[in-house]
Amino acid sequence: MKKELICPATGLRVFTRPEWINKKVRDSFTANFYVISNSIIYSRPEGKADLEGVEKSLELNNEVVEYVSQFNENYLQIEDYADLKSSSQAARRYFTYRMKASRVIRALIFCNLSPPLAMAVKIGRQFIGSSRPVKIARSYAEGIGQALELCRESDLVVEDFVLGQRVCIDNSLLSLSPWEVLSDHAWDIQTSQFSNRALIIDNCILHSTVQGTIGPDHVLLGERLRRKCQAALPGGSSLDYIVVDTSRLKRGNRKARTEYTDSLKKWHDQFPLRTYIVYGANTFVKTATLMARPFLPFRIEIARSADHAFRLVKHDRQTDFGSVQIKSTMTKAADLEKKNIEKVLAYIGSIRWEEEGVEGEVEIGKGDPYYILYQTINLVKEEIDELLNERKLLQDQILQSQKMQALGTLAGGIAHDFNNILTTIIGCGELALDDARQGKAAPEAIEQILKASGRARDLVRQILTFSHKGILETKPLNLNQVISTTAQVLESSIPERISLELHLEQNIDQINGDANQLKQMLLNLASNAMDAMPQGGKLVIKAQNLNSAYHAAASGLARSPEGYVLLTVSDTGEGMSPHTLGHIFDPFYTTKEVGQGTGLGLATVYGIVDGHGGFITCHSEPGAGTSFKIYLPSLAKGEDPGWEGKGDEVRPPDRS
Repeated sequence: MKKELICPATGLRVFTRPEWINKKVRDSFTANFYVISNSIIYSRPEGKADLEGVEKSLELNNEVVEYVSQFNENYLQIEDYADLKSSSQAARRYFTYRMKASRVIRALIFCNLSPPLAMAVKIGRQFIGSSRPVKIARSYAEGIGQALELCRESDLVVEDFVLGQRVCIDNSLLSLSPWEVLSDHAWDIQTSQFSNRALIIDNCILHSTVQGTIGPDHVLLGERLRRKCQAALPGGSSLDYIVVDTSRLKRGNRKARTEYTDSLKKWHDQFPLRTYIVYGANTFVKTATLMARPFLPFRIEIARSADHAFRLVKHDRQTDFGSVQIKSTMTKAADLEKKNIEKVLAYIGSIRWEEEGVEGEVEIGKGDPYYILYQTINLVKEEIDELLNERKLLQDQILQSQKMQALGTLAGGIAHDFNNILTTIIGCGELALDDARQGKAAPEAIEQILKASGRARDLVRQILTFSHKGILETKPLNLNQVISTTAQVLESSIPERISLELHLEQNIDQINGDANQLKQMLLNLASNAMDAMPQGGKLVIKAQNLNSAYHAAASGLARSPEGYVLLTVSDTGEGMSPHTLGHIFDPFYTTKEVGQGTGLGLATVYGIVDGHGGFITCHSEPGAGTSFKIYLPSLAKGEDPGWEGKGDEVRPPDRS
């Protein structure tokens, strides 16, 4: 974890050392030194300054100058006399002499001067020389502002600005009181759709810079982030404020917004929040924030900028929370013109709530007094559309599940009886074969019986797998190894006109699976792909980690805490029509001629995937090939022992 001190008036980094703070140079005189952005020395003496005290203080000042000289040949110095009670004439003369003799100081700024000291500085600066500006400021905030005007742009290290910009957290500071900023890369959230960079400011403000589109799985990551940040705070501290830069946040879905609101409620129950602030918000974020406001038990604010956000924090910290009144950002209906109200009603009336989309023809500009209300109506309509789509998806899933369960029960009963018959046939066939080898009968016919019985036994196994009555022998395994082994089998049977490519991610997460069942699944998919490419083509098998559970959540399925391993099997074949695509997992459904297939291949694949706790999707278009995506829950990330693949892409050996 990285700990930094930040100047609250500028956002610039502040550096100091223990030996520079509260240094007793005399019984009645204490020295304090800070370095701001490697360019400005800030001195804040306390007590009564006599000649000996100033001499020792300037010796310490030389150590600070030596540190700054690593970065800049010249520096500026701010002398803050807020805590200086008095100074002797000899001390002032010596200080003036040393400042005049210095060849590396570029400018000297005094702040918080008493009237006598202000007069002494005005007299003393005549002796320092006009080539080095000597300025007087009323407060530290004014003094640091003058220093920034005198600094060269190259002197200010841009990456040292908290939040990436000059943020005025408090421009009325009398003296420098650095804010502590904590950061840790372990707090960062980084996925393909969403990222979040977090900082803790002054042990009470959690600042997040978010980017992308937030999904339901990111809400869980956000909860973990807050817990990590809370654990990093010293005892007795809590995250009273959450400030979020949403300038790069895109539109999210209803489920994510609902889960995020619920997550904040639960967090507030355990660690009470005072205020939640967003800034840089687009219309969508503003609308979603306003809609969530009535349901959250803490204050919600929409700030214009980072500067405004931190001013709200400052005001709230100085105000009794119970006395704060939340001002409505909505204009009262009574104050709006009648035509605007009629316009809103006409817009609502033009919406077909039972159908997807909005067909209203009303022109709505940002200057319209009800603009935010229009956006709220649109957002509500979008959420209703999402609910309708989710209901339809769930209905289809329930129907498919019921159909598969009924067929599975039927297939299980048939398979059980049929397996008993086949056991007798195979046993008798083996005895007959032994007799035949002794010359009692012709073995050829009996061998055909055994082969037919073996095929029947394999069919039973497929039916059992489909009906979920097959026994899975699962163990932690590496999917890359399963694919590589299966590819060797395919290599001997795949036609020359079809090329096989493997794209296997290194350090693939382990899954809990049955290797034989997974090999059978791959062989079935590969067989279908080869049948779909009679003129030749390309078969691609790809495996990769998918540490986001977003796809599962979007499909209404349970999340995997560790994410998924995604297996993709695609071909460049003939593709399927929408009608065929809707029936591919139905048992005994086939487009092949009689005698060319049983129609259990993909039904078996479905059963294997479901038995492993995963799910499967298929995309196909006529003439555009077919792609199956199989999501298998992954175990905790580990090594990749025993697999010899090198690089991201692995091809089978050359057939020649």
